[in-house]
Amino acid sequence: MKKNLLIFLHEGALNRNTYEYCGIKFLKKKFKLKIFNISKLFIKDFDKILKKYKNSICFEIGYNLRSFLLRLKIKKYNSLLASVYALSSYPADAYNNLGQGDKIGSFFQKLKRRFKLLSTPNIFFYKLVNFIVIKLRFFYHNDIVFHGGTESYKYLGFNSAKYKIYASSLDYGVYLKNKKKIKKLYKKKYALFIDTYFPFHPDNKHDTNLFISSSEYFRKLEFFFREFEKVTKLKIIIALHPKADLKKYPAYIKKFKIIRNQTVALIKYAKLVLQHGSTAQSFAIIYKKPLIFLTSDQMLKYEFIFNHNLCLNLLGSKLINVEDIDYKFLSNKKKLFYFNKSLYRNYFSKYLKHPKSPNKPWYEIFYDFTTKKTNLFS
Repeated sequence: MKKNLLIFLHEGALNRNTYEYCGIKFLKKKFKLKIFNISKLFIKDFDKILKKYKNSICFEIGYNLRSFLLRLKIKKYNSLLASVYALSSYPADAYNNLGQGDKIGSFFQKLKRRFKLLSTPNIFFYKLVNFIVIKLRFFYHNDIVFHGGTESYKYLGFNSAKYKIYASSLDYGVYLKNKKKIKKLYKKKYALFIDTYFPFHPDNKHDTNLFISSSEYFRKLEFFFREFEKVTKLKIIIALHPKADLKKYPAYIKKFKIIRNQTVALIKYAKLVLQHGSTAQSFAIIYKKPLIFLTSDQMLKYEFIFNHNLCLNLLGSKLINVEDIDYKFLSNKKKLFYFNKSLYRNYFSKYLKHPKSPNKPWYEIFYDFTTKKTNLFS
C-alpha cells in the first residue's frame, strides 16, 4: 500500500514530549513523514518545501503571523491543511473568555482587565497582535480538522473543513499508551505540585516574567508548601516542567522532592494536585484527582495579563492564595479531597475525548481515516 506524504510544519524543535504526544514513531511507520522547524525558515523557503512535497497532508502547528502566511501557500501546491488545534486538551483562548456564570459580571471583569492592560503599553501591544493572529483563524481554510472534544465545534475556521475527524486529545493519547506501563514512584502519601517554570518560562517573556519577582514568588511558595505539609500530613512533590532549568530555582525549593519527565505517573498516584494552570491538569481529570489552583498577591495583581477563571469555572476547583492560607479548608479532609464529578465528566467530553471517537490515540484514528479515504487529493 502506498504511503501518504505527511509534513509537520512546527514552530521550534520537536522535544521529547512533543514526539510522544504527536505519535511521531507511529507516524514514521505509516507515512512518509517530513518535519520542518518553520521558525528557522524564511517565507521564501516555504515555497521550496511545498513545491518539493506536493500532494501532501500538512500539519501546521503554530499560531503566529508566519504560520498564517504559510497556510495561505499550502493550497497552491495541491496539499491538504490539517489542524490539530482542537487536540490541545486545554480550553482555547482562555484569556478572552471567562466561561460560565454571570454574563454581566463577566463583562465587567473583562472590561476591567482591558483597562489594566492599557496601563502596560508593551504588553497591550503584544496581546493585541496575538489576539489578531488568533482571530485570523476565521479565514483559515482547513481541509482536515480533528474534534478532540465537543467544544471544538466553536473554533474559528473549523466549520468550513471538508473532513471532520472525531478524535481524542493529545493528553488522552499519552494516557492510553502509558496506562499499563506506569509505576508508583513514591511510597508515601503526597500532593503533587505541577511546576510551570514560572516565572522563567520563555512563553511569558513578554508579560508575567517582566513583573513577577522570582525570589518573592519562591519564598511565598515554599512557606505555603511547609504549612500545607504540616496541616495535611501529605508530602509535597514537584513535577518539574520539561523546559525548566533547575539552576534557576533557589536551594530551599530544591529541598522538596523534584522529579522531571514523570508528571503522568506522579499525578496517577497523588492524593491531590496543586497547580497555577497547566495542560497537565488533563491527567488529574482522567485519573479523577482533586485539583487546587494556587495564586498569590503578586499574581493576583497581574491577573489581567493571563488568568485561569475559565478553568476554575469549568472544573469547580478551589483557588488558594499562598499568602492568605485557608487553614480551615486544608484541615477539612472532606473538602480538601473533593472534586465535582459532573464537571469533570463534562470537561472530559468537551476537551479530552469526543464522545463519538474510538478509544485510540489521535494519530491512530488519523491513520484509519487515511486508509478509508483513498481519494483525498482528487
